[in-house]
Amino acid sequence: MSGIECPTCGSPSDAATEPLDSSATPREGDISICLYCRSASVFTGQGLDRRAPTDAELVEILSHPDVARYANAAQRVMRHARAGEN
Repeated sequence: MSGIECPTCGSPSDAATEPLDSSATPREGDISICLYCRSASVFTGQGLDRRAPTDAELVEILSHPDVARYANAAQRVMRHARAGEN
């Protein structure tokens, strides 16, 4: 899917992976962590389209014990990918 961008940094997104179930597909309300800026967004239920979280959603996202771990893993993936480009 082209034209889908992170609502925070505008980076392109053409895939989504559930860390605990790689066969899962995003559903409305699921959380996404951008690989580029590590910000959280919420899937709209329209493919890979995402939106910025509401204030209440952001509080819930930030209180989830796995979010920081997933964001850090995303950063390591991008660091590794960028190192391979050099």
